[in-house]
Amino acid sequence: MTISTSTEQIIAAQKAAFDTLLSFANSSLNSIEKFNSLNLATARNLFSGQLESIGKLASVKNPQDAQALNQTLAQPQIEKIAAYARQFHDIASETQEEFVKLLESQQAELNDTLSSILDGYAKTSGNSGAALAAIKSAISAANSAFAKANQAARQVAGITGAGVSATVQAIGAANQTQASSRSKKTA
Repeated sequence: MTISTSTEQIIAAQKAAFDTLLSFANSSLNSIEKFNSLNLATARNLFSGQLESIGKLASVKNPQDAQALNQTLAQPQIEKIAAYARQFHDIASETQEEFVKLLESQQAELNDTLSSILDGYAKTSGNSGAALAAIKSAISAANSAFAKANQAARQVAGITGAGVSATVQAIGAANQTQASSRSKKTA
């Protein structure tokens, strides 16, 4: 392996890293666009729901009707907020998964390039076996650490997703329980 070949491999690795950086930037911008669209749609829906609620409250004639109306107005707003939380988590999870795939791809390419360079260097140099073994061992340890960190991040994402789902379900159940207890009181 010549220095020219090593240089070409390094240049190719740098180009691949730049391409990955562009992919990260595009994924980030796509995610920002999704978050902004979600926020705008949610704000629009909540605002229109509030306007509708104000109109209904303005037409109330007595306290009993106001209490009955109050029970029916809260549920849709809570459901919209719960839907927002689910959608927000879905976008965040999707973005994280895209980033992990990009990192894994880049790591694999980097490992191949380094391995090729080290193997070429081992063929051309005489007494570098111990040093190359140490470098390969360090690379292997770094890969193992990356894999464990990646696995931990996926577990955290799974736990977070389960937490969001459980919270949304608990809010819905609590709201329904509260609404049914109010309707029993008014009956």
